[in-house]
Amino acid sequence: MRGAASPRAWLFWGGSAVAAGALAFVAGASGLLGHAERAPEPPAVVQAPVEGANLLDCPAGRTVAVAAREERLYVVGRTADAQWLAVRAPELGYRTVWVAALPVVADEFPTAIADLPVRECAPPEVRR
Repeated sequence: MRGAASPRAWLFWGGSAVAAGALAFVAGASGLLGHAERAPEPPAVVQAPVEGANLLDCPAGRTVAVAAREERLYVVGRTADAQWLAVRAPELGYRTVWVAALPVVADEFPTAIADLPVRECAPPEVRR
């Protein structure tokens, strides 16, 4: 039959495909092709207490909003003494605000509060 591949050709091309796949796997696993970027850790989550919590522009600053009772906030940082948490709330357009650490209840998964980065309060820009 004309045009049909011989068993020898099938062995050659099949073996070549297996060898190419093995070579690609080894190159990828060894880092020759670069390292994949690691996904950032999800932020810790805290829940406002039953009575709610004041959200401030900076630690011990002025109140800019009040978290509703049992509202969940995404924690993105803390002060060096861990007395204040930098949080983002969906209702505030994910703007970073601060909440006192004491009244909130923390989910220690996936990131523990103690493992969060220390952040400084960035003073708001004043435009004239």
